[in-house]
Amino acid sequence: MANQVNVPAEQVKAFFDKLTENKNLLYVIVPFNIGDVICNACFSYYAQQRKKKLATVLVLKERMKGLELKYPHIAGIIYLPDFEMDLVSRYMTEVVNYETDNAFYGHFKIIQSTMIVDFGVPLTDDYKKYCYNLPDEVQFIPPPPQSPLTEVEIANLKAKYFIDKERTIILFPHANSVTFDGHFWKIMVDRLKAKNYKIYCNVASPKETPTQGTESMITNFRELAWLAENVNCCVGLRSGIFDFLCTTNATKILSVMQFPLFHHDDLKAMFPEKNVQMFFTATEFLRKPMQYFQAQGIEAEINLRHPNIKHAKIYSSDAQMLEDMLKNIY
Repeated sequence: MANQVNVPAEQVKAFFDKLTENKNLLYVIVPFNIGDVICNACFSYYAQQRKKKLATVLVLKERMKGLELKYPHIAGIIYLPDFEMDLVSRYMTEVVNYETDNAFYGHFKIIQSTMIVDFGVPLTDDYKKYCYNLPDEVQFIPPPPQSPLTEVEIANLKAKYFIDKERTIILFPHANSVTFDGHFWKIMVDRLKAKNYKIYCNVASPKETPTQGTESMITNFRELAWLAENVNCCVGLRSGIFDFLCTTNATKILSVMQFPLFHHDDLKAMFPEKNVQMFFTATEFLRKPMQYFQAQGIEAEINLRHPNIKHAKIYSSDAQMLEDMLKNIY
């Protein structure tokens, strides 16, 4: 078995066997992030039923600690550091072909270097069809709310942050899988501060720095759930944390996603009952056509449409997208 680290195969197998030693339980290995975790938490029930197990144990990365997944079929959660998760993931994908009698790999299969996934449907539908092989009529059920904060915990948050349902905004400019012009967020922050809004920047790791003009906000999942319900809005670049925010009663969620990589991560398609609005930016997608027109001395305006996007606009201008986002905040 090819590992990124030099660990003998027999030691990896011994570690895996110990990890999944209870044969009455189904162990679902989820090596990725929040959106993947939430989908597996829901759909793992059907794999548990298929394998005739008594309950499910999720195996997650350590950074998922504190995320409550209170589905009735989930008996527990095991957290692994990245090093051990990498070993287990590679064992699942390279040795046992994604599942054993009581273990299931909670991500999409790669066959002949091709990941089997459909980016034309929401992430929840992808997991349902391509990971768990479930029929269309099976519904995705978001996890129940996080446990409420105590009065002391709420008082501590109020002492640490300025919390106002009209004037406080939480910005989420960072994502692991996509990037976006950081100058966009700086302009937004400046415009909001000019109208006396208080902006905090969610900082989830030492690699992430707060956008200029904001203050850092570091929270656990329960705290973030409460904050999302008690501020004006949560706004930022589409990332896994927005899947979590959509499981809360957040006041308002505004999320930017790049077009055409859109429908797979379309929050409104995944959580239609939530107060969430998507803003699709096509500036990178249109960069070369716009450069061509400019070279020809043509001032072009390109309007994009897509049949699967009925609830949001596709922007060829980030400046216009910014104006429309601000209208949703003021």
